[in-house]
Amino acid sequence: EIWVCGRNQEEAFERAKKMFPNNKNINLVQDQDVLDTWFSSSLLPISGLGWPLQEDFNNNGKNIFKHRHYPLSLMETGVDILFFWVARMVMICTHLSGAPPFKKILLHSIVRDSEGRKMSKSLGNVVD
Repeated sequence: EIWVCGRNQEEAFERAKKMFPNNKNINLVQDQDVLDTWFSSSLLPISGLGWPLQEDFNNNGKNIFKHRHYPLSLMETGVDILFFWVARMVMICTHLSGAPPFKKILLHSIVRDSEGRKMSKSLGNVVD
C-alpha cells in the first residue's frame, strides 16, 4: 500500500502517475479519516466559534474571520504538548484568520512519578 497526497483527487492522480510512469492501472482510494487529532484540534479556537462560514471570506476568497471572542486572552497548557498542539494552533489559526489565537501562553508544570515519568492512567502510576 502506497500513499499519495494531493489537494484533490486530480492532483493526487497526477502525482501518482509521476511516481509510477510505467503503471497504467493506478487506482486511488481516498482515506475517509482526513484530519488527524493534532491538526483538527489546532483549529479549535476558530472552529469552536463557527469558522468556516461563507461570511468569513471576502469575494476574493481571502479569509477575514472576525469574532468578538477571538483571539482568546490566555492559553494554559503543559509544556509537553507545546509543539504538538499549541504551535500548530498559532500557525494554523494565524494563517486562516490573520491573527494569533491567543495573546499569552501560560505553561504549567507536569506532575511526575518517582521514576520521572509523566503521571498517566495508561501507565498506572496515578494517585488513586
